[in-house]
Amino acid sequence: MRAMNLVIQPIEEAFRPEYTPPHGAAPTDLPREARAYFEAAARSLAALPELQGMRTVSPDIPEGPLRQIRVLLASPEMFDCVFPDSAGALGLHVINVPEDDPFGDGGELATELRVMICWPPSPDLVPCPGNMGEFDRNCDAFAWLVTLTHEVAHAVMFAENGNFNVPATLAEMEIEIGRDLFDISTGYGIRALVVDGVEVEPENMEHAADLMEEAVEETGRRWAEVIVTGDLSTLAFLNMLDGQRGDFPLPAPTP
Repeated sequence: MRAMNLVIQPIEEAFRPEYTPPHGAAPTDLPREARAYFEAAARSLAALPELQGMRTVSPDIPEGPLRQIRVLLASPEMFDCVFPDSAGALGLHVINVPEDDPFGDGGELATELRVMICWPPSPDLVPCPGNMGEFDRNCDAFAWLVTLTHEVAHAVMFAENGNFNVPATLAEMEIEIGRDLFDISTGYGIRALVVDGVEVEPENMEHAADLMEEAVEETGRRWAEVIVTGDLSTLAFLNMLDGQRGDFPLPAPTP
């Protein structure tokens, strides 16, 4: 078994020192209170049994050293400029990296487990007070927070399928192990996925991709239901978000 740690930070902190973001990419604004919320969420997520007791499902692949998932928060403009092929997405599991090598991977593929989250959420996704009922607003906030757990679930599945190797290493071993990065990402030819409590074997590659999304969505929602409580509740998230938008004062920080 292996425990997986989560590190969460603004995307700018992960850029290689010589990297210059594309023109027009607004920097990521992550105030202290928002960072504290996400760091606490990352700790709670990493403490879940599924991340504390990870097991490979591909023992025939040489074991890799992975013990960390890096979660990067990026402004919508930065997200779209750095990853134009995924423009408009709420989140991304990073396997292929841009040609200008923003993170210093030194090639076309990631050398760590890395996921991206678009921050902050659009007011259309989590509307400001007065635009809708509080129940609906809490539901929208929860749905947005599932983006974090959804993308981490993608990375966890990849780690289990690839025996804790990074994308760049797995690509180098493709002929040796007889599996490509699509197989590692989706589990195609590696394992059945559980959807609605039933193990399902994919019929083809398209079905495998669909099953992967269904499985990680279920997993992400289940994880969010566990961690988005108490100090990490949707109410706490909305209070933090409203404070940034200037609608309400932020609560005093806990000493």
